[in-house]
Amino acid sequence: MEETRQYADKINLAAMVPSDDLSETTYCLADKGKEYLVFQAGDRGEFTVNLTDAPGTFSVEWFSANAGTAQAGKPVKGGGTQVFTTPFGGPAALYLKALKPGQY
Repeated sequence: MEETRQYADKINLAAMVPSDDLSETTYCLADKGKEYLVFQAGDRGEFTVNLTDAPGTFSVEWFSANAGTAQAGKPVKGGGTQVFTTPFGGPAALYLKALKPGQY
């Protein structure tokens, strides 16, 4: 429960809307072009997120639901559909946040 609270504090929850069509996991909250929170419920480690309408670069943070830990990933470019592979087994959350130009 504490982890849920940490993400609620981190994201602009008031601006996020259910956007399940943006990820093949069908669990996505988005403030399109700014930030995305995607949940991958099973053990499947690979899934897509549609960032076609989101140009720019996004920071990547993975959260392991089993371990209760977060870890940074390499930034990704928007402007198309991206394939993500979880860095661990089991359920995971992916948090993407738009970076300002020059920020990496």
